[in-house]
Amino acid sequence: MERMTKSEARTIIADLELAAAHVLEKHGMVVGKVSGKYGDGFTFTVTANKPEMNDNGIDGNTTEARTFLDFAWEYGITDPQAALGATFNQNGKTMQMVGLNLRARKFPFVVREVATGKTFKTQSGVASKLPSYSRDSDMSLQYR
Repeated sequence: MERMTKSEARTIIADLELAAAHVLEKHGMVVGKVSGKYGDGFTFTVTANKPEMNDNGIDGNTTEARTFLDFAWEYGITDPQAALGATFNQNGKTMQMVGLNLRARKFPFVVREVATGKTFKTQSGVASKLPSYSRDSDMSLQYR
């Protein structure tokens, strides 16, 4: 039996992600992540979430959104519920706050460009553009 190559595994994972999205949509869920291990055989894992949209149209059940709700206070945001999904201007574009990735030290905030739907990482200074930001409670300023 031949070992599976990386490109074959990527093709299979892409097909599995499409199939899983179709099946989960029937049950009101979305694909969180599809991952696989390959070699002599192939093992895959599908993670699914049931979306919980907030008032601003952001799925509060994603990892980034839950992290934002739990840790946004460290960046001076006193009301994370109001700030998640809030829109603001950055570099002449309208952006929407999607979440927070604490493992990304330089670019912890995850934002989405409203016009195109593209997702970007951005620096912690963007917190000052969000509603309910308080410079007095911004712990990230201690490290600058």
